[in-house]
Amino acid sequence: MKKQLLIFLTASLLLHFGYCEGQTSKGSFLIGGSVSIQNTDTEVSGVDQETFSLSISPNVSYFPVNNLAIGYFISLFFHQ
Repeated sequence: MKKQLLIFLTASLLLHFGYCEGQTSKGSFLIGGSVSIQNTDTEVSGVDQETFSLSISPNVSYFPVNNLAIGYFISLFFHQ
């Protein structure tokens, strides 16, 4: 049982480190971003106030050498 557990843990670590290395290798691209939506409804002194916010932030990066990313991002906001 201990031998099987050791083999499993060793294989998991090797796969994990291999996966991480692949993300930052030369010539790779990294594409990501975030989206945020917020809707609030408040009442102050008997006055209702509703606000809505939307934020979108896409990004793209390129690895010209190992472990160094150069990229662009833009943030788009809408508030009402």
